[in-house]
Amino acid sequence: MNEPLFSYRQMAADTILQHVDAPIDDASEDGIVICAGGPTYFVQAYVLLRLLRHLGCRLPIELWYRGPAEMPPQMQQLVEPLDIRLVDAMEICRRNGVEELQGWAIKPFAMLHSRFRRVLYLDSDNVPVDDPTYLFDAPEFRNFGSLFWTDRHRGGETRYGTIHPDAWSAFNVPLANEPEFESGQVLVDRKIVQRELALTLHFNQQAEFYYQFVYGDKDTFRFAWNRLGRKYATVPFGPSSPPNYGVLYQHDPDGRIIFQHRARTKWDLHQKNRVVPGFRHGPLCVSILHELRRSWADVIAEWKDGSSAIEREHAVRLIDRTDLKCSASPTQEAAIRFRSNGTIESKLQMLPRYWQLAEQPNGTVTLNLIGGEAAPIRLRWSGSYWTGVRVSGERHRVVIYSGSKPSTKSLTLAYPIHRHASVRSSYDLSPAPEFRSFDPYPSSNETHPAAFTYQSEDAYPSSRRALLSTPYPNSPLAERKQASPVARGRSGVADSSAYPEQTRLRLNVDPDSDEAYQRQTPWRVRLEGGELYEPYAGDSLYQATSDHSYASRSAPRAGRKKQRQVARAVKIYGLPRTCTNLAAVLLRKNFDVAVYANELGWKHGPNLMWCGDKVKGERLVYVFCTRHPYAWLVSAYRFEIGSGFQHRSFSDFVLGTSQVYPNQNPVDVYNVLNRVWLRMAVSRHRIYHLRSESLQQCQRGAMQQIGKTLHLASAGGDFRSVRERIGPDETVRQQDFDPSWYRRKQYLEFFDDRLLRDVNARLDTDLVGDLGYQLSTV
Repeated sequence: MNEPLFSYRQMAADTILQHVDAPIDDASEDGIVICAGGPTYFVQAYVLLRLLRHLGCRLPIELWYRGPAEMPPQMQQLVEPLDIRLVDAMEICRRNGVEELQGWAIKPFAMLHSRFRRVLYLDSDNVPVDDPTYLFDAPEFRNFGSLFWTDRHRGGETRYGTIHPDAWSAFNVPLANEPEFESGQVLVDRKIVQRELALTLHFNQQAEFYYQFVYGDKDTFRFAWNRLGRKYATVPFGPSSPPNYGVLYQHDPDGRIIFQHRARTKWDLHQKNRVVPGFRHGPLCVSILHELRRSWADVIAEWKDGSSAIEREHAVRLIDRTDLKCSASPTQEAAIRFRSNGTIESKLQMLPRYWQLAEQPNGTVTLNLIGGEAAPIRLRWSGSYWTGVRVSGERHRVVIYSGSKPSTKSLTLAYPIHRHASVRSSYDLSPAPEFRSFDPYPSSNETHPAAFTYQSEDAYPSSRRALLSTPYPNSPLAERKQASPVARGRSGVADSSAYPEQTRLRLNVDPDSDEAYQRQTPWRVRLEGGELYEPYAGDSLYQATSDHSYASRSAPRAGRKKQRQVARAVKIYGLPRTCTNLAAVLLRKNFDVAVYANELGWKHGPNLMWCGDKVKGERLVYVFCTRHPYAWLVSAYRFEIGSGFQHRSFSDFVLGTSQVYPNQNPVDVYNVLNRVWLRMAVSRHRIYHLRSESLQQCQRGAMQQIGKTLHLASAGGDFRSVRERIGPDETVRQQDFDPSWYRRKQYLEFFDDRLLRDVNARLDTDLVGDLGYQLSTV
């Protein structure tokens, strides 16, 4: 697995483990959450709020915005008569240690931190047909705790760049043939899906990586729910849409149209709004716009003056300047003008329609270009110009400047997700690059080669060069200087004068890397004005086209062998005290396989390996160990007490927190991690669910079944059993293990009727059934 992909998977796994559910009262009220601020989205939200109250909706409503600059007092006064609670997301960010809240990330953030238990989220440009309060009583929502609406597309790439084929691997979820999501409306029960919302938020906060595979936030919900194995309901009726009108009609579970999402036909105060066939309440919405227009001049004046000092400073550099230019791709460049009403004027069709400055909780400012047909663009101030990339689709670098075009340096790194596709990320090398390093083998005692590192050899100061260099201390890397094909010539020697601005870039790649595809798929590294590369013979070669996109062509490899069906690599997952150590020892003794316990990620944490990954060119299969929840709770408690952790009663442990998983309730840990591992079981030839009860009953039978199901290579000879007690890190203790205590279910002595009811109420009963266990009734 390549290093960037593994790094992002690890960050997602950390998010899963580190999230702690906030206490939520069962009596908490239902409510609607809307995110809007600034001139563009406030207009949409004002129409939506007025219409909701006109339709008789009496649900409490939270209107979220980013700081006073997005919601000055005049705007606040306009919605006060509608009984709306205004929430400053920046204040919530500061209280929770969140440094930035960019773009669509505010949607899952607001849902996660709302005061409501059950939340109906609505995009500000959504227009309900009727009062949507009845949706909270839909059986589909009550059964699953979340209700989603699907999009028109089913997962292939479209002209909007919705889903990349490698999205499943990037988000680390099994491939599924299912419709895409449309997140203009989402219904969730926060008490049930807090962790799923936290993971969705993480995906959107790491938009630079994940938006290469999906269009914005809409499918990050789907992948977060799938990543955690959480079941959800979708409305069985897909959206309808008049052709070329940019409005999605969404239905309720009974098939009636309930929402009219004006995703690409937003309300406009200054132009005539299109009449959309079949659109309900159109004249009423237009009359609301006329009413708003009467006080809009004062609102805009206050908005221009009411921003923070740093936003006002940047606004002066933008508003109504005639000397600004925008370079939006290697071939597109034109003048750009920022109007005081929040609109953009430019001949570049790939630019959005609106602009907005946003001060972040950490004190920095971003310039966001949003709205219209084009994908949003997020830019940062470099000190003399704005620079950034489109958040989805073709991620061209965008620069807004005055005078001559700045001689900036950018790096586009294309790395393989698997053998037949690569992913490109753009990085600015000024004012400071932001590369992330991660060791894929943090717990291994062996020396493993890293996927790659990269470093600059130009005239950067040492502090900046350190950011570009990410070597691993124990990973021997074979250095290969990559030369331009023009500079390489017949001799194969790189000519440094051929590099733009005398900048040389070294890409270190180990030819004996763990992953076979890393030496079969070429690595492409391009610096502004030229390309540096060295292809390897393999299944695919990625050619740089005239528009700097990457196209694949077939390149058959000599001596290619048919994929072997026998598996020689096994990765173990399971909670502590579920016989993972015993399973690993038995696998090593009886099969010719490499067994990975804490290599390739912690065996007791969320899986970092996807079902399609390989290790050292070998087919990788999985063994997932479980134990009955009651038995596991008792075993985990006895382990903590015996290991010298703070002594406490069993009930305090079960209802409190685990010390192996800090700040996490052990029952919640059982639910979450077993759901994650069970979600991997998309093929019985890839993952085997091993119950510790089966292993304790008959080691030979359990191992034979694993070998048969996963096609493991046999070690030959007689079966080798293990009678000794196996401790942490597979250490053999010189004492026999007697499983009869578990077979006789003596662990039930730890539970009284009240504790048993509490545990049953907290356990995911569907999960327990899927694992093949039954709960006791009181």
